[in-house]
Amino acid sequence: MCVNSGKYDGLDYEAATDAIAADLKALGLGDKQVQYRLRDWGISRQRYWGTPIPIIHCAACGTVPVPEQDLPVVLPRT
Repeated sequence: MCVNSGKYDGLDYEAATDAIAADLKALGLGDKQVQYRLRDWGISRQRYWGTPIPIIHCAACGTVPVPEQDLPVVLPRT
């Protein structure tokens, strides 16, 4: 519930989000949108930022996590 938010006081999160988006759209300052790519971007950067996700690509089993007893995975130097 919004508090000390002017005309949005008393609105729950979803109602306040919709009201603010409608007001911004009426002023020509923005529009409500959904962005789907952030999660994909975060996973694709895993290798750059640090330890890769330990997954084994097995022809018989498919994609499976590395067993806990085999952690940590030490990668070969390239």
